[in-house]
Amino acid sequence: MQQAPAERRDQILTAASDVFAEHGIHRSRIDDIAAAAGVSKGTVYWYFPSKDEIVFALVEAFLTRAHTGLVELLEAPGTVAERLRGYLSSYAPLLEEHRHLGPLAVEFYALAPRQERVRESLERYYAQWADALATLLEQGNAHGEFRITDTARTARTLVELFDGAFLVWTVVPEAVDLNERMQRALDLLYHGLAGDTGTAGK
Repeated sequence: MQQAPAERRDQILTAASDVFAEHGIHRSRIDDIAAAAGVSKGTVYWYFPSKDEIVFALVEAFLTRAHTGLVELLEAPGTVAERLRGYLSSYAPLLEEHRHLGPLAVEFYALAPRQERVRESLERYYAQWADALATLLEQGNAHGEFRITDTARTARTLVELFDGAFLVWTVVPEAVDLNERMQRALDLLYHGLAGDTGTAGK
């Protein structure tokens, strides 16, 4: 049975992510990606005119999945603390499952200063992430969980804390329990925001 175009495209992207993770973006060739995907070099070029287009498609695919998680976070039931904990508890294992792609994520960050499309995608994602967290914090204010005067700035701080933990994990994954570090960051911030000595979500 002939493979649908969307399935073939995803097949190529999956192969490309594995090849990039193993060899690095710059050392990987279209021939390597075609071989890993089990398709011809011409087929790869049919879907992606260049290696840069593959890189950009991978960035967009990852950020789209991440944004879906943020939308679900805003619509989920429970307190803000419970929703944040649930989000982190599901997000960290997903990253652990794809640990071999950690070096690829670092390369994405490294490409941002040189490739405008990658930078714009990351900037858009960070803005969406911060906006979603700011909305959550405003909900926490409304329900008496927090007393935050600047939810936008606090949301950006959370993004930076979580993303910093992720970057350290990509460099030394064996030394970092990603879920524990993210939960600890949430604890530290939550206690300061709530003015409480208890634990968020309890």
